[in-house]
Amino acid sequence: MGTQIFDSQIKDNIALTGAPTAPTPSVSDDSTRIATTEFIKNQVASDTVKGMVELATSAEVLVGTDTERAVTPATLTAKILGTVSEVDGVPTGAIIESGSNANGDYIKFANGTMMCSYTDQIGTSVKTTTSAWGPSISTYYANVIYTYPASFFSAPNVAIASIDSGSGVCSACLGAMPTTTSGHIELIGSCALAKISYIAIGRWY
Repeated sequence: MGTQIFDSQIKDNIALTGAPTAPTPSVSDDSTRIATTEFIKNQVASDTVKGMVELATSAEVLVGTDTERAVTPATLTAKILGTVSEVDGVPTGAIIESGSNANGDYIKFANGTMMCSYTDQIGTSVKTTTSAWGPSISTYYANVIYTYPASFFSAPNVAIASIDSGSGVCSACLGAMPTTTSGHIELIGSCALAKISYIAIGRWY
């Protein structure tokens, strides 16, 4: 004799055992019908539809082309700070990359902008100039060839400053037009020891 199920049991939380099945509603169904596992899996979330969503990996976030997977704070951090990259002028990596080495500091941005900077204390040499109209004049000078901490795509714009070391006054200027990898600073004044600083702004692609 089969088991009888009464209306009161159905209404009062009947405990089902085994692997009971039910018809799978259509994806657009928003009624109170039973939602099967298949129905839930078919409910892909979008900006207008509630449903299941898959989390994107850090690699997928960096590529930045997926329109279905969700981004978490952990994977978004890798997109903001990391290694910048590009393919045919389209950014494919992180938004900001920064680094430093013996040649200074650099910051790269996803739009192609890059800034390099460096500050160093250098010694100068004495240069004596003899004038036919007056006494000899002794000045201190230095020629400094510097290499950027990261290479530019094209020659950058460079701003140079000399910092008074306390022993005199020196001024700095470009000794030659900068290249994509290096620059040239000339320093002249009345200080035997001076600090020079530069910032170069250009593009890395």
